[in-house]
Amino acid sequence: MRRAFLKEHLPIEYGRVLLSEQLFPHLRDRDWDVVT
Repeated sequence: MRRAFLKEHLPIEYGRVLLSEQLFPHLRDRDWDVVT
């Protein structure tokens, strides 16, 4: 899953990703799709 895809097609999920990145700044793109 790419960030641009989420932003365009799943804005709610994209918002959750941004929120989780704020809460867990050590997470990156390669990690959050496994975590969530």
